[in-house]
Amino acid sequence: MSYQGYGFQSRTKSFFANSSLSILEMTSAQRNPELFHLAVARINPTLDALNNAFAKLNQVVKSRPLVATDALVEGVRSVLIDFVSATTMQMNTGNLDGLLNHLHDATCMTHNVVTYTELIRYENESRGFRVR
Repeated sequence: MSYQGYGFQSRTKSFFANSSLSILEMTSAQRNPELFHLAVARINPTLDALNNAFAKLNQVVKSRPLVATDALVEGVRSVLIDFVSATTMQMNTGNLDGLLNHLHDATCMTHNVVTYTELIRYENESRGFRVR
């Protein structure tokens, strides 16, 4: 899954075109362009990992549907949508601190989704429902 269609790369170039701004008027991306480009490079791998973890959770939950696990999947789905929209907003505004915070939160969320997936898989297998 690639997020290049949102125009992340082309928008970052416009942040650095206005060099006549004072330091107080500059965004964090303009003050620290190297770190901003490193953060931009982390967007796709981080969101891809979260998307893959969600897909695996969805597959495990579908093997034995329950109301509680369906609610968990819907909650994770809404958080995933929130991460993508928040990351897009942080990129568009050039807010480096917010972008790094959202990427860190997405990494933590990926770890939590993987943990819950393994827990649900174990519970399903202990009840005789096998998941590939």
